Amino acid sequence: LKKNIHILTENFLKKCFDQIENDICNGNLKKNSELSGTTCSLLIKLKDYLYIASVGDSRIVLGFIDDNKIKSKRLTIDHRFNIKKEFDMVSKAGGVICSKNNKSNTLRVWLSKEKLKELNIKYNTPGLMVSRSIGDSIAKIAGCSSEPDILSLKIKSEYKFIETKKMLKLRGDFSFILIIFNYEMFNILHSVSNINEMTE
Repeated sequence: LKKNIHILTENFLKKCFDQIENDICNGNLKKNSELSGTTCSLLIKLKDYLYIASVGDSRIVLGFIDDNKIKSKRLTIDHRFNIKKEFDMVSKAGGVICSKNNKSNTLRVWLSKEKLKELNIKYNTPGLMVSRSIGDSIAKIAGCSSEPDILSLKIKSEYKFIETKKMLKLRGDFSFILIIFNYEMFNILHSVSNINEMTE
């Protein structure tokens, strides 16, 4: 039964991302989505499990206590071209990945010369840094994707911050708190004694 719930939840999340992608790229925002888009990380809690779906480089970081020490763990990855799986996905689809026109040497994806000619585009585009996003329809022609990576995680007792009820009252769930987490933020939140102090 648990396995079926995991599969159903993962399929549901993938369909959500696919529907949003379709609405943006084929709806009223179609023209604006050619060179515009967004990264997205989404967290759902179902009973004693967390489900995280992400595209791009919006991060969700888990803060927890281990051996009386504050620690953090990334629950998402940055979908960039230094990851072989992401590089291969786009390059096999015909996207050109390099750091041209970019002083920082950050890898970006571009349409091939053949594709630029086919689409009658007279400038290098799109120059996207991430391999997955919502929108960015020209980057999708270059091989980028809107399909999310999905992680399921069983909630453990050491996830003190997640399970503290006074923190859940801030937004009614803890996804907001997780999304803003980084190590420094976790230290700040862990040091406060009440919800009013935290929100200040």
